[in-house]
Amino acid sequence: MGRLSALGRFASSWYVSGPMLAVLGVVIGALVFFYVVPGKPKIGVIDIPFTVINDDSAFVISTFLEYARRDDSIKGVFIRLNSPGGGAAASEQLYFETRALRAEKPVVIIMNDIVASGGYMMSMGASYLYTKPSSFIGNVGVILSFP
Repeated sequence: MGRLSALGRFASSWYVSGPMLAVLGVVIGALVFFYVVPGKPKIGVIDIPFTVINDDSAFVISTFLEYARRDDSIKGVFIRLNSPGGGAAASEQLYFETRALRAEKPVVIIMNDIVASGGYMMSMGASYLYTKPSSFIGNVGVILSFP
């Protein structure tokens, strides 16, 4: 009778401790996978299609730039830019956002068809600029009116 009760205690203990050990193994494995093993570095790509820079578009673009700046897994950012420019305040905001991103990560702006005025101003905050020979690249201009 002693052997039978010892076998019963052994079997009942594995019914309880076996699943607990399995769950513990899964939890430890998940912690190692998500916190100890580093992920592969990523390159962020922000595509800005033909956009006139105003307060609304600057807010959206700033959100993308801020996300890229805060995400530690993103090691660099490519920005495909195509903009004829826009408002001075919004363009200046994007310049400062791009410059803040450049302070932490390399930023490459790929100038597509047209980058002029405010778009050109934004791109001055980048680490590197790439343009095609057929691209139209302008400068920061002003409009002066006499009374």
